[in-house]
Amino acid sequence: MIGVDLEAGLKRLKLAAMRRLAPELLLTARTQRWRPEELLRTLVEAEVTARDASNIANRRKAAGFPVAKALEEFDLSASSVPKATFD
Repeated sequence: MIGVDLEAGLKRLKLAAMRRLAPELLLTARTQRWRPEELLRTLVEAEVTARDASNIANRRKAAGFPVAKALEEFDLSASSVPKATFD
């Protein structure tokens, strides 16, 4: 349990991923004797990852793209784009 005050602070700061993961990570940190900076680093990395994913989803939605695609999926053989240009 992270405590009502800490949970309220994380909610007020809009740190949803930290708030969601904190109880489990605090337990793990205690049992595995993590240093404080290890716990903090893990929580910050989780928050950054969650925000990056959310930003990508929001931008993709705002752009109106029907399907998410990546360059790795691009079939160069079925395109008129020269390989040098693609690279």
